[in-house]
Amino acid sequence: MTSEGDAGDWFKPWWDAYVDIAPNAERALALLRPSGGVCGMDHVAIRTYATPRLEMRRLESVIERAGYVKTGTYDFKEKRLRAASYSHRSSPLPRIFVSELIVNTFGNEVQEIIERCDARQEHDAADLLWNPRCSWRSISSDEFEVLLAESEYAAWVGAYGLRVNHFTVGFEQLSGYHSLGEVNRHLQENGFRLNGGKQAIQGSEGGLFEQSSTVAELVDWTFGDGEVRRVRSCYVEFARRYQDKSGLLFDGFVTSHADNIFESTDMKRSDLLK
Repeated sequence: MTSEGDAGDWFKPWWDAYVDIAPNAERALALLRPSGGVCGMDHVAIRTYATPRLEMRRLESVIERAGYVKTGTYDFKEKRLRAASYSHRSSPLPRIFVSELIVNTFGNEVQEIIERCDARQEHDAADLLWNPRCSWRSISSDEFEVLLAESEYAAWVGAYGLRVNHFTVGFEQLSGYHSLGEVNRHLQENGFRLNGGKQAIQGSEGGLFEQSSTVAELVDWTFGDGEVRRVRSCYVEFARRYQDKSGLLFDGFVTSHADNIFESTDMKRSDLLK
């Protein structure tokens, strides 16, 4: 897989790297049996840092050359993130949602750790995302703790790198369900934990968009200093889109929904510690 190939070739290698640290994703698909495979999904989400070599802008040019168009930009002030979404203009490929941490809004210690992390990488953003031979050099376990105290997102990227954070199953891929609530109940009955507690669904039909997600599973992860720690990896998201009054399907994202979905990987929330 390279950034110069057909965009349709991106998703299987991304999926393989994703389930390598989130095996529950394969279990969720086996349970729900969605049609269309990974190339029929609603969207994928990518996390990165706003540093010179890793910033979102370095990915955008590749994404747009492959036939995607930008459908929105988003600000997450509390989490100090910005993001953009892209849809393919001529193919029903998954939408792409890219977010980046605004590094210069943090204190000196956090900035220095992230700057060291950026300098430690042997490849830039495009190679890290599209070239499977280019691997991420993880932060140390001590650096992880410092970042985690300030930003779960910062710590996650430092550990796992610039990669797809989650795949999202579209409701239209599923058969036999009448609502996203039914999907959630089926998942819970089979042992999956959902983000959001009693309010697992973000959004509504009136808002043209509904989302829910599993809690990211804990996995053993080896940090740059060789220490192995139990940390949250990736999660599976589910999305249902509705048509507006003119018959157009909602194609973007809602900041308040995504703000809550981000917390599926949160290591600091007491309700997600098990």
